Amino acid sequence: MTLKYFSLFFVLGFAQCTRSWEYFYVQLSLDRSELSLTGFQTAQLTANVSGATVLWKSSDVGKAVVSETGLVTALLAGTAEISAMTSVGGKEATCRITVTATGNMLTVLSNSSGGTAKFNAASGTFVTGSLLTGPAGVDSHSFYLASGIHKGRQMIIHGGVTNTTSIYDFQNGSFSAGPQLPYSPGSGAHAFSYTNATGNLLYLVMTGNGFQTTSIYDPGTNSFSQGPATTGQVGVSGHSFNIADGTGIQKQLIVHANGFSTTTIFNTGTGAMSAGPALTATAGTGTNSFSVETGVNAGKIITLHGGGSQTTSVFSPAGLTFAAGNMTSANIGVGSNSLLGTSGINAGKQVIVAGNGANQAIYSPATGFFNAGPGPSATVAAGGHNFYVSAGPLTGKFLVINGNNATNTEIYEMAGPSFGAGPALPLAANNSAFSFALP
Repeated sequence: MTLKYFSLFFVLGFAQCTRSWEYFYVQLSLDRSELSLTGFQTAQLTANVSGATVLWKSSDVGKAVVSETGLVTALLAGTAEISAMTSVGGKEATCRITVTATGNMLTVLSNSSGGTAKFNAASGTFVTGSLLTGPAGVDSHSFYLASGIHKGRQMIIHGGVTNTTSIYDFQNGSFSAGPQLPYSPGSGAHAFSYTNATGNLLYLVMTGNGFQTTSIYDPGTNSFSQGPATTGQVGVSGHSFNIADGTGIQKQLIVHANGFSTTTIFNTGTGAMSAGPALTATAGTGTNSFSVETGVNAGKIITLHGGGSQTTSVFSPAGLTFAAGNMTSANIGVGSNSLLGTSGINAGKQVIVAGNGANQAIYSPATGFFNAGPGPSATVAAGGHNFYVSAGPLTGKFLVINGNNATNTEIYEMAGPSFGAGPALPLAANNSAFSFALP
């Protein structure tokens, strides 16, 4: 080896060796590995680092976000990993953030005044909430914005055959006007989120009201555009559920309802709609679906046909087919909703408030059959729904909003199991009242 090449080898080798020693001396640790916060509470993470700068990121920006200086802001209940990574050397340290729920809820009453009611978990009572920027009508609904211009806020689709929206700011508790949809949602309108082929999080809104049209909301631009048409008309009680068919591509099955047995499958990979399998009977008012994790129908989805009937269909994701299911023990009608039993004799069972009256059906995963259960003390109808109370004097119970243009609610006690009178709403719940969690 000549002196020239030896010198070059020495210089390159020394440079590489120096780089390795730089990486070796990069050290990183955080001042804590776990942290519990409530909604919008903040905490500062401190990185003990030498030989590099630190980059921060959150595994779930819907639960907690972190600034470039390590300041963590909790959002909605759940968990997120906050990671600190060195700019060189690839060293990483994490802190697990657990965001505990306050138990507070906001109920959109779906009335002409745009009224809402705030449930205070600490007192177990409702108070008047902020007004939407417009009236909410039939099949008003909402979704949480995990990214984009309004990240960390809630989008409310007013429904009622209007194309207006409101955006709820959790921090100041107020609504502002949102973007307009290209179509006016009505009966059967609903939305779901999906990630498209380029990795963007988007939201697809069914117009409903007997139409096949859809709208796509892009959080990055805070705007709606026309979406792909469904293969059939989506009407009263139209809804959808996710299909895990083992292909690795997210798909959504849309139940048209509106007195039809037809469905549409939305492929998020291609953005295309195609005809889905038919239900074993027509789906009418109050139709809804729930997934089954254990028992004879494990991994399948049960659709209650509604329309005052007791018939059901069982969907198999593997075969993309519906088969006839067992009869419910009550007629399923408008306002029907369900909850998963968490304790007592109905633990692990699906408790169905039948709607259009005061009946109840209980689905047992072990047998696949429905049995009668105690019903609410007052009629549950249009706008009926429920939520789980995670804090305060009603912890561990479900609160059922009766709807039906009334202010009454019910408390479902798992241990009983039984229903009892709940706290009154400040205003009547109408049409398509719904609730979402507050941090």
